[in-house]
Amino acid sequence: PLPKYSHHSYPDGFLHTSNEDMAMYLTEMIKGATGRGSLLSDANYKLLFERQSPSNLELGEGEVHAVLWDLHSNGRIEHSGADPGVLSFISFDPIRETGYFIMTNINDGGLGSDLGVNGDETFEQLLKILELVSEFEGKV
Repeated sequence: PLPKYSHHSYPDGFLHTSNEDMAMYLTEMIKGATGRGSLLSDANYKLLFERQSPSNLELGEGEVHAVLWDLHSNGRIEHSGADPGVLSFISFDPIRETGYFIMTNINDGGLGSDLGVNGDETFEQLLKILELVSEFEGKV
């Protein structure tokens, strides 16, 4: 067995999951964003994906947030998170009803130096992964 992994910021993350669980979650979020979800009520899905950021902030001018989600001008809905040694990213397009998620043991740019690795380099690697994954989204 693996040793226990914990961190002082455990309340904001540390979701223990699997690829299968994340695929089911992503599928349900896409359904919820398109009015076909079954986990929450329609009103709760509306609240979950409704803009919470100030109305004077335009999409594309910065981060526009819903509850737990970032909203983008291209219509994508995304969430990401990181702690030392781990980084995850989930993204979907409710119009095309496609999406993807990535769970990795690389660090983002802000955490890399804490662990003695080049955070900028690992972040660049993540961006390449995201670019490749998005290129094939909906084609497989």
